[in-house]
Amino acid sequence: MRVLGKDGYIPGVALFFELTDEQLDRVSKDKDFIFKPELLKECMESKGDNCHLFGLYSDENNRTIEIWKHLKQLLVDYKTVSWWDRDIKEFKITKK
Repeated sequence: MRVLGKDGYIPGVALFFELTDEQLDRVSKDKDFIFKPELLKECMESKGDNCHLFGLYSDENNRTIEIWKHLKQLLVDYKTVSWWDRDIKEFKITKK
């Protein structure tokens, strides 16, 4: 897989929502939120202070360290950073 941007191919990308505390609580209790159009639309339009990652891509394994450097910035910019694990069985969250 490759991701194309306006200036060529992008080596990595993180996709995330900016959720309110209430939305984060709902997402943490419902692993299928991404399939619920009304909640998904609400999350897409939200401008909260919690970052919820739902997609992460790197074109090479050796870019993992570079991606983590950028993801650390999310902890500076947001109150929390959360995600569902790869198997969508466990909700994980990191706080400032």
